[in-house]
Amino acid sequence: MKISLTSNRCNPDLSYNQTLQNQFQRPVTIRNDFNTATFLSLMCLSGNQCYEIHQQCDGTKDCADGSDEMHCEIVDTNSTIISDFIIYRKNRNNYFYLANGDNFAWTDTFTSYNPDNYVGLTVPQRPVNWRFNAIGVGESTGFSIMDEFVYWNSVRPFFITVEAPSVVVLGEQLGIRVAAFNYQPYEIRADIILEESLDYRFVEVGPMGRVSSYSPKTSGGVHQHLIYIKPHSSFLVPIPVVPTTRGKIKIIITGRTQVAKDQKVIEVEVLADGAQVSLHTSMLLDLRAQSYIIKYLDMNVTEDPIIPYQDIYRRYMFGSPKAWVTVIGDVVGVPAKLNPRIDFTNLGIKYTAKSGELRLFDFAYRLYTLIYLRLTNQLEDSDKQELSKQILEELNRDYVHQMTFYKDGSFVMFDMSYTQSSVWLTAYAARVYFDAQFDDWHNFIYIDPNVIYNSIEYILKRQIIDVRSYDEGSFYEDMTFRNWSSPRLTPVALTAHVLITLVKVTDLGVYGDLGVKISNAKKSAVNFLERRLQTITSPYEIAIATYALMSAGSPDAKFGFNQLESMKRSTEGMIYWSAVEIKPPGLIYQSQRPFIQPRNPQSYESLAVEGTAYALMIYTGFGGIIQDQIVKWLTYMRQYDEGFVTTFDTIVAVQALTDFSFRTHVRSITNMRLEVEASSNPEITTTIGISQNNLTNQQIINIEPNVWGFVSVTAKGAGLAIVQLTTQYNVDQEFQLLQPSVNAFDISVDLKFSGRNKSRVAVKSCAKWTLTRLRNTSGIAVMELTLPTGYWQNKALIDRYVQRRSVPRLSQAKVMPRSATFIFDYLDNNWSCVEFSIERWFPVANLTRWLKARVYDLYEPEFFKEEIVDDFALYALHICELSVPLLSIL
Repeated sequence: MKISLTSNRCNPDLSYNQTLQNQFQRPVTIRNDFNTATFLSLMCLSGNQCYEIHQQCDGTKDCADGSDEMHCEIVDTNSTIISDFIIYRKNRNNYFYLANGDNFAWTDTFTSYNPDNYVGLTVPQRPVNWRFNAIGVGESTGFSIMDEFVYWNSVRPFFITVEAPSVVVLGEQLGIRVAAFNYQPYEIRADIILEESLDYRFVEVGPMGRVSSYSPKTSGGVHQHLIYIKPHSSFLVPIPVVPTTRGKIKIIITGRTQVAKDQKVIEVEVLADGAQVSLHTSMLLDLRAQSYIIKYLDMNVTEDPIIPYQDIYRRYMFGSPKAWVTVIGDVVGVPAKLNPRIDFTNLGIKYTAKSGELRLFDFAYRLYTLIYLRLTNQLEDSDKQELSKQILEELNRDYVHQMTFYKDGSFVMFDMSYTQSSVWLTAYAARVYFDAQFDDWHNFIYIDPNVIYNSIEYILKRQIIDVRSYDEGSFYEDMTFRNWSSPRLTPVALTAHVLITLVKVTDLGVYGDLGVKISNAKKSAVNFLERRLQTITSPYEIAIATYALMSAGSPDAKFGFNQLESMKRSTEGMIYWSAVEIKPPGLIYQSQRPFIQPRNPQSYESLAVEGTAYALMIYTGFGGIIQDQIVKWLTYMRQYDEGFVTTFDTIVAVQALTDFSFRTHVRSITNMRLEVEASSNPEITTTIGISQNNLTNQQIINIEPNVWGFVSVTAKGAGLAIVQLTTQYNVDQEFQLLQPSVNAFDISVDLKFSGRNKSRVAVKSCAKWTLTRLRNTSGIAVMELTLPTGYWQNKALIDRYVQRRSVPRLSQAKVMPRSATFIFDYLDNNWSCVEFSIERWFPVANLTRWLKARVYDLYEPEFFKEEIVDDFALYALHICELSVPLLSIL
């Protein structure tokens, strides 16, 4: 059943449905005298004025706020389409933002044969009349729709709205906007109350509006303010507070009158001051040949940030360290959550806008998690079966999102009209969607075969078929990607990547002309790789080409296997493949105990992980004997709790480890007991168990309240498990940030302030590729900037900035609270600069001085550059300089 909705705000004669009121169990006051509009009238956004329907879009502003002309395709003096403004605006008052409720009532439900079905809805708190309808589809009745609408009036006599930024930094003064609305025909008195909490304190404003910017006078307890609100009017009350604790806090504001009471709870995430540094340690607990292991993991944080005899620098910002330990059974490391929302942001990629490969990663990660659970028989009980349905629902959503990047039978990296299709991405998508076709799932997810067919047809057009060419049989990218000198797009690597896909789709049952083309293309690709296999010197290319040839059944795969055997590297009992040495985890001995150090960034990590994962599948296929050492090294290379270095190497590694787990059956004997204790909290010991019942449950142990020293992990029992320690702390000096193993990028940021009390900031950020001795350009480059709290920019303006193509190779941009991200096709050794402005949307004072800027290669993030931008100009402002005059609250 579908429930649709519209609203009619200016029809006072609409009857009220008592049945609907009882169903929602919400008290509502129905008034027919709040305006004098007729049935053919509409209400202005202000809520206290109406206009005739024929006056809409007539070019004349009949509403004081101009809202009668806001839904028209009319360009204003700034060349801004009004409809875009309505769609993309972020209003300073939530009352006017998404006035339609964002389609809250669109809900699906299966009625089965029950005569009565109830669907609970939370109606948005808007002073409007809602109009509901229902659509049904059944086997016997077909398509049906209700003859009459059901009306719901949500006008309330009094309510409040509260606005505040969702993310702030500890120590910043936050100005909360409270708007109180009176929809009654007479003046009312209202109390605006800031409820008591240990998480924040009220900032006291002295005579003449004096308040300190750095250490203001604050007070706790309940604070109240008395206001009088005119009929059909509103009153704005700014409340200054300062958070006192880190993490997510709740700020409670209550509005109280003689006739009604309203309370709002806003959740604000409070971050530590400074630029964040994140360290990660991962290890494999192997209890197959022994029954007891104890490991010591160093957090790399001292008890005191003060450096002796040093007055200028400190090791880290006071109160900023936090750490946690995650434990998960088996070697794959994919957590099967009841609410599976693992995506690319779990791999340190903060960019949340659209990108073809990043969206495909969401689908692929969940898909191969489900395949792993299915292959290892972990979906047999009812709870896990429900989990599989939830994952399949997520896959359906991801599939729909990914289709926005499907154009003309192929996939594009970015959803811009000028973006060319990618052979690499199209082959990747076809392979993943083929793997999603299981008979057991056909009732829950449907992948259109034409998407795979069309993708294959596009790929086949990008194969060199000229027998006179040295590269005959290889695949190539379009011009946009030819400048992208990525190791994954070399003729050998791209051809092997495509061949793996062609081998898979052969089982799709493709007949006729397309089937013949696939067979011929495979044969040509195999011949090309066999010819080039003799001359390849890159371990990554050897690994992916050998795996592709092994999948295609080529006898030359054995030669590639021998090549891998001669190229393997070993360290600390681990085996891997890389063009350069990757150092093992550092050990520091104290009191005869080895403390494992966090892993530092090293060159070619992503390619090494992907190549080693291919090698693991090759050795598993050929029956090698060093798989355990390979798995141990892959576990050590985990950079995040849910993944490895970046997106694609994570997918390949998950597939390889799934194959290893399926063949070894170690999970069947897993029964372990772990004790985790931090030296900073000696009286707190956490005991957890791992068995077949919770093998894929990610168990998290937060290190609190103190974070310093080391973590000891004691394991007893049998089986395999992954233990990971993540430590984060903030710094205020650039040399304290993580340093890359090789300088590959350069970045600079310039801030210029204007407007009243620096309400507008012009940002100019430039970056370039400097590692020209390795190659002329980077791969896809990402520039991330930390923005001051409370500043923001309109999405439509940023989108138009990208679409103008004034910045060469800039493909995507996104400005969010406290962050801005820009994605380039690639960077060369010339400066590429973005210039944009941000404006103050929320009054926040005593802003942090230290903003981090970062640029990195999306698929080789070990190539990066970070710097700290000193923002002292905003740091010196106090809250009264940013808000309307603050009122004294008693």
